[in-house]
Parts: sequence; structure tokens; C-alpha cells
Amino acid sequence: MYTRLLLLFVFSSSTLCLFAQLSLDVSNFPPIKTYRVSSTNDLGSLPFAGENMQIFLDTTATSPAGQISYEKVSDDFFKKDCDAYSVGSMNVNGLTYNINYYFSTNQNGFHENGIYIPAQAYSQGALTGNNKDSIIFEEQKYILTQPREILQFPVSAGYFNESVSRRVAKFKIHIPAYGLNYAPAQHVANVVRQDTVTGWGKMRVYTPSGPSPAYDVLVLFSLQHQIDSFYLNGNPAPGTLLTAFGQKQGQRTNVRNRIYYYRANRSAPLLLANLNEDVTAFTSLFFDADSLQAPSLVNDVEKNLVTTLFPNPGRELIQYQILGIKLDESTSFRIVDITGKEVTPVCQLDRNPSGITADISALPNGLYTISTVKAGLQMTHDTFIVQR
Repeated sequence: MYTRLLLLFVFSSSTLCLFAQLSLDVSNFPPIKTYRVSSTNDLGSLPFAGENMQIFLDTTATSPAGQISYEKVSDDFFKKDCDAYSVGSMNVNGLTYNINYYFSTNQNGFHENGIYIPAQAYSQGALTGNNKDSIIFEEQKYILTQPREILQFPVSAGYFNESVSRRVAKFKIHIPAYGLNYAPAQHVANVVRQDTVTGWGKMRVYTPSGPSPAYDVLVLFSLQHQIDSFYLNGNPAPGTLLTAFGQKQGQRTNVRNRIYYYRANRSAPLLLANLNEDVTAFTSLFFDADSLQAPSLVNDVEKNLVTTLFPNPGRELIQYQILGIKLDESTSFRIVDITGKEVTPVCQLDRNPSGITADISALPNGLYTISTVKAGLQMTHDTFIVQR
């Protein structure tokens, strides 16, 4: 079943058109920040492969909004390479230790760049019968030689990326009965990740106030796991010791198979779908709860929202007018070409109470889209042609 489903993903990716309706890059993917999340096990109908899809997830969150926390970097050791971090843990078949993950968003993409392991120690009495037996972690911090590539910009239809990153945790084992007197050990985790854009289109999700706005989304299919290795006194750890701890060399752990529905101007995905290890079924959905609070207002606006764009085709100037929405400081405009590349900087935009006048004289002939974003939500999306 895994092979058949994977072939479906590959086939769907290969038949996508060359240009997605949405492209993610540093201009529309801000650094990650703390956001709220709601979840459900009522999976509803969830297409994830195809082009120009019209997706409506007719299920709502059933669990209260929790929080996924990302903190701003204050440690001088990480400031140069990272802009946010999250507090987490590593669990490998019962070997558990605290670890913080440091992230960076820049022109190259969204990456995990650094690792911090605070000082900590754990009794091994449950294993050995002696509560004084322990494993000890000293404080560790380092920048990854090869970052974990979460997104490699630009991300659009046809995107495929594979990466392997390496994490290392040093610790000491004190179990005299095993002949281990603070013996130096290492856990090395090679994290393998494979990402493919399998679809794109417009997506609405259900909210307590009704359907959300139609977001332009990219659908990212992500497979991730890690391969574990263990070392003792600088050499591969003996099998008898690993067996005693429930480990083995080269084991495959921490499998994360997911589908992300990303939209512009928000680093948290609109929706995250978890799949089982065999990639045969969905297991849970996680909503970006912050995005689900605004739609009641947006829906009321959409009912009366009217746009006009003229002349179309245009040569030098175009007028883009929006009725039914208040244009204020939270409103911005964006123009992209057919490849998804933003060209707003080369177009002078003169705002007025009901819209903008855009100077398109610097744009070559072709097809473009102009959109209005208000408070992080895309409100309008219209197409125009430059023709001379």
C-alpha cells in the first residue's frame, strides 16, 4: 500500500503544470512565531494531490486550542544563525532527554539550524536496581553542520527536496556493575527528510462561524525519520549494552509522515495532517487556530466585496478598486508574475481610499495576478495582462 500511495504522489507531482498559483519564499514566509493550534480526529474529506484544487474541509476542531511555542533567540551563541527556538525533547525507545531546537528563516529557506541540550541527569535504577546508576548530560550547544531543511526556497509546484542532517548528544554512563564509570557516550541521530509539493489550489476550512476565506495553498507531502547510532568510549557501542537499554544500531525511529497546507504570509500551516507510518491513512488534523478566529468578519466582507481592474490588458497604468472593505494600515497589495515571483517592487503603487493605481510600465508582456491582503488574510485575487 505504501508503494502504491507513493507512486500516486509521484505521478500527481509529475503531472502538475509548471507554474503554481502560489510560490513561497522569504518575501511571504515570515519567521516562525508562537501560534495556537486546535485538533480533530474527524478527518472529513481531504484531497492532497492535483492542480488548481478547490478544497473544503467540512470538519471542525474538536479539541481546545493549545499552543505551539517558539521563543525569540536571546543566547548570543545562536543569534547569528537563528531567529527562533522551541523547547522540546528527544525520545528514542525509552532514552529521553531535553533538547531545544533553533530555527532560521532567510532567503534560502526555513531550517533547523542549531541544538541546545541543557545539563540534566537521569537515574537508571529501574533498569539496574540501583538508583545511583545514572546517565548524565552536560550542557551542549552547537550549530548544525548540515541544517535540517524544512523548506528550501522557493517552494512552488514541481518542488522536491531531500536532505539529511546530523544531531549529536554527548552523555556519560555511570553503572559500575557494567564496568561503566562515567564512560563517555554519544547518541547520533541522522534525520532524513523528503518533501514534495503534490498539489495547489484554494482551500477553505470549517469554523464555528462558517467556512473560512478561500486561501491559496501549496500542499507539501513530507516524509521524515531518523537513523540512530550509539557510541561508547569513541567506538560503536556493544550490542549487549544496547540490548539492555532497548536500543540497536541503525534503528529507524521518530517517523513523521505529514501533509502541510501552506499559504502566504503565515509560517504556521493552515492545516497539518498526520499520517500513519505506512502512509496509508490519516491519523489526525491540526488547525492553525489563530487563522480560524477571523473568518466570521471576513465572510461578511466577502459577501459584499467587489473588485474592478482596468484597463485589462494594460500598458502603463492600471486601476485596481475594491468596494466592501476598509483599506487601512493592515492592508497591503502584491503583484506576482506567472511563475509566482513577486514583482511588486518594480511597480509604483499609489494608494487611494478605494484602491490603488499601479505603474506597470516596467513589467514585460505577460500574465500577472494582483492580490489584497488584510491582517494577514488574502481578501482578493485578480488576474491582468500586460500587452504592448
